[in-house]
Amino acid sequence: MADEVTHCYFRAARRDPGRRRESEYSNVPPDWAEIEAAICKRRMLGVRSIRSGWRGAEAVEARFELWWTLNVVHKVPLYVIGDILGGYDHSSVSHGVHEYQRRLDARPEQARAA
Repeated sequence: MADEVTHCYFRAARRDPGRRRESEYSNVPPDWAEIEAAICKRRMLGVRSIRSGWRGAEAVEARFELWWTLNVVHKVPLYVIGDILGGYDHSSVSHGVHEYQRRLDARPEQARAA
C-alpha cells in the first residue's frame, strides 16, 4: 500500500515538479484501501466503480463518502486524495466533500452511522 502512495507521489511530481513533497503524503492513512473496501462492501459496489469515472448515482455517492472520510476524518489534503484515487482535480474532490457534508446535514441519522 505504501508503494501505491509512493507511486502516486512520483506521478504527481512528474506532472508538476517541485509542487508535491513526499511529506505531504505522510498523513494518508495506511488503511485507506481498507476504508475504500468497507464503503464499497456496505454499498454493494466494486472498488473499480469508485476509482473509475463511472457517474452512476451509487458510485458517485460512495466516491463522495470516501473523499469526505479521508478529508474530514483523516485530514488528508484534497489534492492528495485526488492523486491517490484516480487523478481527480482538487476542486472535484472539494465539491464531493462539500456535497457529502450537505447530505449528512440533511439526514442526521446517516451522520450518526458515518
